[in-house]
Parts: sequence; C-alpha cells; structure tokens
Amino acid sequence: MDLLSRLMSSVSMVAIVLAVVAGMAILFLWLHQRQKQLQRIQSEQVLKELRLLRQLITALQRHRGLSNGVLNGDDRLLAELIKTRDLVSHHIQSMSSLHPSRIEAWEALCDHWGRLRQNDGLTVDTNLAQHNILIRNSLYLLEDVAVSADLTHQYPNLQHVPALWRHLVPAAEWTGQARALGTGLAAQGVSTPEQRVRMRYLYQKIAQTTQSTFQILQAHTRQFPEMKLTTVDECRAAVDAFLACIQSDLLAGEEPTMAAPLFFEKATYTIDRLFDVVDEGLSQLEQVHHS
Repeated sequence: MDLLSRLMSSVSMVAIVLAVVAGMAILFLWLHQRQKQLQRIQSEQVLKELRLLRQLITALQRHRGLSNGVLNGDDRLLAELIKTRDLVSHHIQSMSSLHPSRIEAWEALCDHWGRLRQNDGLTVDTNLAQHNILIRNSLYLLEDVAVSADLTHQYPNLQHVPALWRHLVPAAEWTGQARALGTGLAAQGVSTPEQRVRMRYLYQKIAQTTQSTFQILQAHTRQFPEMKLTTVDECRAAVDAFLACIQSDLLAGEEPTMAAPLFFEKATYTIDRLFDVVDEGLSQLEQVHHS
C-alpha cells in the first residue's frame, strides 16, 4: 500500500511539474506574441509619423516657395499659396491626432507654424528665414523619429533606407530652398551678385548630396538586387535637368530668363521625384514590418 501511495504521489508530482512546464511555455509563448504585437504597433505608429512628416515637409517647402514668389510681386501664385497654406494646416492636424512620439518638438513646430501663418507683414528675407528654420526643425524631427525607432537594424537588405533620411530628404530641402529663391528672383526679373552666389551654393549642395546618395543606392543594389528602387533613374534625370535650368536661366546673367510659375513647377517636379525615392524606401520598410 505504501508503494502504491508513493507511486501515486510520484505520478501526481510529475503531472504537476508537467502542468507547470506547460503553463510556463504557454505564458512564454503569449508574452512573445504580445511583444511582437506591441513591436508591430510601435512600428506602424513610427511609419505613420514618418509618412505624415514627409508630407508636411513637402507642403511647407511648397508654401515657402509660393509665399516668396508672392512677396516678390507675382500674384499669379496667390491662389496656389492659399491652397497650400490650408494643406499644411491639414497635415498638422492629422499628425497631432496621431499623438506624435516627440511631443515637445512637435508642439514647438506647431506653435511656429501658427505664428508664421498669421503674420502677413513679413519681409521677403524674414519670410524665407522663418520658413527655413521651420523646415529645418521638421527635418530634424523626421530623422530623430526614424533613427530612434531604428526600424532597419535587423534587416541588412534595408540598410539603404537610412541614407534617404540623412541625405535624400536634405537634398530635397536644398532643392526647395533653390525653388524659393529662384521663384523670387524670377518674379523680380533681376538678381544681385549676392543672390547668385547663394543660388550657386544651393546648386552645388543639390549636386553633391544627390550624387553621393545615388552612389550609396547603387552600391546597395549591387549587393541586394531585389531591393532596387525603381524611381531612382527618373529622379536622377529630374535633378540633372533642374541643375541645368538653374545654370542657364538663373546663373548665366543678372536677369532670369524664366517666368516665376514655370521655374516653380520645374523645381516642384524635381522635389516630387526626390520624394518618390523616399516614398519607395518607406514602402519597402512598411512591407517588411507588416509581413
């Protein structure tokens, strides 16, 4: 009887141990799945922020160029300026409803836009300077969100994506500054030596930044052919054409030879192609994190 009791006790102990082990395995599996779910939610949040910040930066750049053209006397740009001003406010509202992760930097950006939007008495120089500060802070915020989340560190085939934040988005900003300055010069119909020096500086920054980025993307494509960005070739052609336009229409003499709306659209086309590459990289990032 004692032997039977001991045997039953041993069986019960084994059953308890197995139940505990099974329970721990189930708990571990649940925690693992829960962690993956939280990581996915966090990744989706970051990707949404990056998308909205990219759209906001584009709208702010457009607003800068249009406002500079209007302040320099070309009222043909006024209707588009009003539309773009509303678009910026729409993007800011969308981003605010998402509860941004960098709340202090975001609130400072919103406050700056609110003051810039309401101030109709800005001079040309002040308008450009304030837009440049606002856009620069937006770029810092975008890169901060992207780098802090580090969504590419586990994926060697996505190591080209950080180059888009660090190089191609700034290249789009140099192009945006060239658009704003060039639109103002074309609206005035004349440029000073100082303005041409500034434009030549922007020309060089666009050329250098895009060339280095395209080299990075080309090297990555050789290693990971399946990750080739299909928008790069069209982007490269757009950049080359825009640089040629700056050289021939703004830097060849003191009188710009292109109308302000046309120069604005040529620059806008180039900026859009630069952001096409950024968007394609974002899509690759989203595909990995949603799979």
